[in-house]
Amino acid sequence: MLNLMAIACALRSVVHVAALPGGGGAPRARGLFALDDILDGKMPALPEFTQGVTIRVAWSDVQPNATTFNWTRLDQSVLRAQASGRQLQFGVHPGASTPPWVYSAGAAAFPMLWNKPFSHGNCTTVPIPVPWDPIYLARWTSFVRALAERYDPVAAVTGVKFAGLNAQSMENDIPAKNVSNCGGSGVVWDPSAIWQRLGYTPDRITDTFTTLVSCYNTAFRNTSVVLMTGNFPWPAIDNSGQLTPRLDYQLSAALTVQFGRTAVNGEVANNGLSATRAWSPPANLTAGVPTGAQALWAITGDEGCRMNGGNAPCDAYRVMNATLENAVLLNVTYLEVYLVDLINPLFAPLLEKFARHITWGTSSATAGSAVTSIAVEGGPCTDSDDCSLNGDCTDGACVCNTPWAGADCAHLLILPSSTPAGGAIYGVSPRTGSSRCPVRTRGKISRFR
Repeated sequence: MLNLMAIACALRSVVHVAALPGGGGAPRARGLFALDDILDGKMPALPEFTQGVTIRVAWSDVQPNATTFNWTRLDQSVLRAQASGRQLQFGVHPGASTPPWVYSAGAAAFPMLWNKPFSHGNCTTVPIPVPWDPIYLARWTSFVRALAERYDPVAAVTGVKFAGLNAQSMENDIPAKNVSNCGGSGVVWDPSAIWQRLGYTPDRITDTFTTLVSCYNTAFRNTSVVLMTGNFPWPAIDNSGQLTPRLDYQLSAALTVQFGRTAVNGEVANNGLSATRAWSPPANLTAGVPTGAQALWAITGDEGCRMNGGNAPCDAYRVMNATLENAVLLNVTYLEVYLVDLINPLFAPLLEKFARHITWGTSSATAGSAVTSIAVEGGPCTDSDDCSLNGDCTDGACVCNTPWAGADCAHLLILPSSTPAGGAIYGVSPRTGSSRCPVRTRGKISRFR
């Protein structure tokens, strides 16, 4: 059935949609993006250093029934991007935003416990589609075709978010972790046990993922398709359908690698970037695959210090600076920042310098062609000594020389080399030697031994 779904996605949608004005193939996303373009019901003016906008909409809002589409929000964002000369990325969320008519048509549902502080009521049960269900896949892939028919020809659209395996957000994952005592109930919610009853196996997820990638490859020929991923766990179930002692942390990496190898216009995004988190895609994926990032949360007004790993108190300015440093270390081609942070005057100097020092690419650019240097400031300085002699103190803030970065220009932007067969570099065993100088690589402290 999955193969039939993949073939069906190649067919032209029977739903007619009037095309928006286009301009041929679109380049890949580059630069600093505003995450959403509406704040408190308004569309504020974006800073000039903003290169693009990313918006997220619910499938149920765009297709309220099987034959009706409401393109208003997406159309407005496209026209606004065209008028301002900016790029647009968008994602349409199935998962918990799947319209009720899909289930009425017979699609199987997973009863998910909602335990997030947004959208649905906390500790309520919300249905999400069983990903491999053929009715759900038929409806979703049909929607993807209609989406592509309308927006793939539009030059301002540089990215569409890959979707189909979703739960509470646009990230490529489904419920896996147990939830204890939600709302004081004293009950442990075990998603793996539910998935087991529904017939979950890792191979079924892989087959579904393959079908979805094939669909996006066929539908979106002029637009980058962005997989939003991270080090997410999957249910503790093996391919024989038996429960296992530990959650599956290998499947996310395997799907990410598969996407990098098979998605025609694929990009990969770390959707959990913060001051303390900088997950990097598997090393065998990064060569030739552009990588972007999205901020985990908004910094402005967040008393929970989520962007600082929950460590309070947190200085907003320094948290933003550390987040941008992690973006540099990941060598991202674009970064999505929440709108409320993007228009916050406190962060303007940081964000403007970050945006100015990104190397803009084209559709043929690859990972490694994005950020090569960054002048990110992290606080006051009085002279170049405060900038570790690796930059200049300009207007009271450090402006770092290539390849240095950080609040005090003390971070050297280097990537770890690959280790030859046998583990020896220049004839020296990696387990011998007396040097223990810490070196920062990709956000981690490593030691030469």
